[in-house]
Amino acid sequence: MTAFEQILEIKQRKEDQAQTEMRAARLAAEQAARAVEQRRREAEDFSRQLLVRQAALYDGLEGKICARGEVDDVRDEIARLRGHEASLYQKIQEAEAARVKAAEALEKARQAHLQSLRNVEKFHQLVSIEQAETAALEQAGEDKEMEEFIRLGEPADA
Repeated sequence: MTAFEQILEIKQRKEDQAQTEMRAARLAAEQAARAVEQRRREAEDFSRQLLVRQAALYDGLEGKICARGEVDDVRDEIARLRGHEASLYQKIQEAEAARVKAAEALEKARQAHLQSLRNVEKFHQLVSIEQAETAALEQAGEDKEMEEFIRLGEPADA
């Protein structure tokens, strides 16, 4: 195995590794996108439920004489629910940031894979050139041997 062929083998292994890394990055990007959608659905569902819960809490106070503590408890509960809603929307932003990061990693892995493919192709060409040169040298050597054999086998006319 020639040096070019050994280097080609190494380049092919690196290309295989780059392809594996690209697949992993693509999977991570897809998972990150699904996480964003999941967080969005959770927040939207909670927001809809929040309106219903809030109305129910206020309805419980309506039409009756309430102690200040009961009104404060309802306000505290609504504030707690709104705080939870805000945290759900914060999780969407965090998931979106993770999705962007995963997309950037995917693009970087894709570029690395393309570069490794170019490197492999370049070395394929070098190996082909080297093999052609080696074959030409071998053929030239065989031709020279054949000429010597023919020349030695000719009768001496002089």
